[in-house]
Amino acid sequence: MGKKNVVPFSRDRRSPPKWGMGLPPHKKPHRQLHLGKWLVLLFVILVAFAPIIDAVKGFLTPSDGCKVWQITDGDTVKVSCGPQIPDRARIIGYDTPELFSPGCFSEAVMAVRATFYLRWKLWTARHVSVYVRGKDRYSRALIRLEFDHINISETMINAGLAVPYTGGRRINWCQKLRSRGNT
Repeated sequence: MGKKNVVPFSRDRRSPPKWGMGLPPHKKPHRQLHLGKWLVLLFVILVAFAPIIDAVKGFLTPSDGCKVWQITDGDTVKVSCGPQIPDRARIIGYDTPELFSPGCFSEAVMAVRATFYLRWKLWTARHVSVYVRGKDRYSRALIRLEFDHINISETMINAGLAVPYTGGRRINWCQKLRSRGNT
């Protein structure tokens, strides 16, 4: 018998054994973040700082008396009008999906889209007008909101992010989105 079939063993051995297990794994080079990860990071930062940006932009934008200083969701904002007007306000004329209590995933996605569209309109507006129309049953002010002399209700409905609403029973957004094929 010869030493042909014997494989030498050593803990420090760097060459692969004859049965083909290969070299020990090396540390993989660091890869850069993909574009998708950067977009997610940007989205998280934007969501985290959006209320602060709302407040700063709301108080810097010229307005007629009342100032919108925070956007809660697609149809609810916080305004500063004086002591007689409640802080929270519901924009009249349209209804958007619920951001804080969605019935399904597609409603949550649509609510985020509506909220950020309204936020974008506020951030890019040169002039904001708030017209108080009364109070609702939740003690929120009912307001009509205009950006650059354009009613935001019509803009949100035309963008497909809202439906007309004049009171009464609200629609089931999950059924509406499912029938449109946005599941």
